[in-house]
Amino acid sequence: MLPAHVRTILIFLNSCRAHTVHAQRPFLGLTERLGRRCFWASITMFIPALCVAGWARAGQPVSDTAQLAGAVSGLLGLVLLLIALCFPIIAAMSELRHWRDDTLAQLLGQFDTEATYVQTLLKYSTEELKHAHLLLSQKVARYERRVTLIAGDKIAVLTLVIMGFSSVQVLSGFETVRRAFAERLIEHPLNLAPLLGLAILVGFALGSLLLKMLNDRHRYEIELLDRALHVREVGEGSA
Repeated sequence: MLPAHVRTILIFLNSCRAHTVHAQRPFLGLTERLGRRCFWASITMFIPALCVAGWARAGQPVSDTAQLAGAVSGLLGLVLLLIALCFPIIAAMSELRHWRDDTLAQLLGQFDTEATYVQTLLKYSTEELKHAHLLLSQKVARYERRVTLIAGDKIAVLTLVIMGFSSVQVLSGFETVRRAFAERLIEHPLNLAPLLGLAILVGFALGSLLLKMLNDRHRYEIELLDRALHVREVGEGSA
């Protein structure tokens, strides 16, 4: 059974976060708020336009006033959406002037947070820290083997994607995929073949991405343990 202190260490490491939120500049906060409001306002303006378009699409009579209101509403929604997309660009251009200070503040804040984590880890013995380190290292190794098994090398994955794309083009192109949705799949089981192959490739990609995220997370926890063990070793050496 896993020792209680080692279990506590793993639970604590799972609660640690790699990123530190730094103070946001007032102008950046203002642009983000304006961008969000413009975005939701554009969505609100699109609703009347879509209602009028759907009513006309259903073959129902639409008055000239309703058509004009729908057109104006849709145009305003489009303008607001474009404005909303411009705010992040404006904010990014403004923040370029302070990128050195912001990068340094983010880096120092991250180091300070990690130092707090390390101080908590130093409450445990060296043997317990090494035990947790061993468990996480083995877990990372298993994840790496699974990623290799699922996705293989990047070149192999890219080759599979290119081969799959070429195969779809040869086999009547993407028109087959369109007919698979337009016709009943039960009546045409062969239409399921390209969709099934595509689903398998997507599943492999998503599985590999998920394992990589888990692997990166455990590597960060191992880095915290390495720092704690280093601090413990330096402290014992200077004592």
